[in-house]
Amino acid sequence: MFSIVFDVFTEKDNIKLEGFVWMMVFKDSSGWIKTEITSPYSGIGTSASICNEKVDFMGNTIDPLEISPAGVMLKYLYIVCKSFEDNIDQIRERNHFYNSTDEYEVYAVYDDLRRNYENKIKEIDDDFENGVISEMPHEYEDWIMESEKCYYKIENYRFPLIDEIPVICGIEMDEEIILGLIDKYLIS
Repeated sequence: MFSIVFDVFTEKDNIKLEGFVWMMVFKDSSGWIKTEITSPYSGIGTSASICNEKVDFMGNTIDPLEISPAGVMLKYLYIVCKSFEDNIDQIRERNHFYNSTDEYEVYAVYDDLRRNYENKIKEIDDDFENGVISEMPHEYEDWIMESEKCYYKIENYRFPLIDEIPVICGIEMDEEIILGLIDKYLIS
């Protein structure tokens, strides 16, 4: 097994792009490569699989002897982030619309309840682990059950914006990138 982390630099439309790469390759020449952009955007990443010394990224095979897979991935991340930024007003408008629907309101209530139960459970677990309490309170099992009930109520909810963002931006994106963009630019 071979693992390496390194910085990557490239250019797109006369803009310097920076990021870092984490690559893991196994004896059979399989593995993966993860790339995250750090400039001019940050905190958004993507990954690709390595098979037979070639990189499979977004359905395309990249031969590392011909072109840098990390550079291709970094340029892709830049294009995605730039497109998201260029369309942020429309995305925010759609986000506001979805957040005001009855379906989202039900999801939000159950998600908040689930988070509250999980925070209580974590707090009790930490107190028990650190010796603050010597036994679990009798409500502990109830909180776990209630948290699971809330989860099951919302597990099939799919935020419609996840499917709309690639259409609005006009570029294929995987769900991990979309969720990162939503978290970074709409929630924070």
